[in-house]
Amino acid sequence: LSLEQAEASLADERCYLLVAKVGDEPEGLLSAFRFPDVECGGARVYPYNIEVRPSSRRQGIGATLVSHLIALCDDDDVDLIWAGTDVANTAARRTFEATGGALEGESYAEYEWDRE
Repeated sequence: LSLEQAEASLADERCYLLVAKVGDEPEGLLSAFRFPDVECGGARVYPYNIEVRPSSRRQGIGATLVSHLIALCDDDDVDLIWAGTDVANTAARRTFEATGGALEGESYAEYEWDRE
């Protein structure tokens, strides 16, 4: 992620950009996008990038980022957060399940956080 990309994301009120730091070092990043739900009239958020440095994985950084996103979405009256991953991506699935995501579907692991 370049500085210009981060600045553009931060300038867009529909974007969420979270950075996890340990000391002064960034160790993880989550970006997500909020958009209107034409089906119910509310708002939905889709986290589309969750990255943790390989040396910092399995320490709860990804789950902490997701938990902070959930809290921000609660403050923003978001109706639904949903994320998808390949069914073989056990790290992502563990992270989503550890933060309260409910598995939807079988061939593609899609998780939803119903905020109502």
